[in-house]
Amino acid sequence: MKDTKPFKTYRQQLRILRARGLEVPTDGKAKQALERIGYYTLINGYKHLFLARDSYGNVIHPEKFIPGASFREIVALYDLDKELRSILYDGLLAYETTLGAMRIIVRSLLN
Repeated sequence: MKDTKPFKTYRQQLRILRARGLEVPTDGKAKQALERIGYYTLINGYKHLFLARDSYGNVIHPEKFIPGASFREIVALYDLDKELRSILYDGLLAYETTLGAMRIIVRSLLN
């Protein structure tokens, strides 16, 4: 399938976000975040809580951000999600290790 969206620079992406009502800092940190994380992962992954909706709760098209929504809040949500995934992953690894050890013990008792 052919990609129909034209390439946009980081500056163009930030301009689009500003035009949709998102508060985007001009200190260069927003551009750095896009370079580090990527537009798709950061914006498309976490924008939904910040989008304006109609009285039925449906996202308004074309997309607009709710008043006061900021790029920093989206990055903070991304960072929180990343930290929670890390904590969960560590817990799952510990559980898997314990479960594997328990399997070995049970096998040795049954043999």
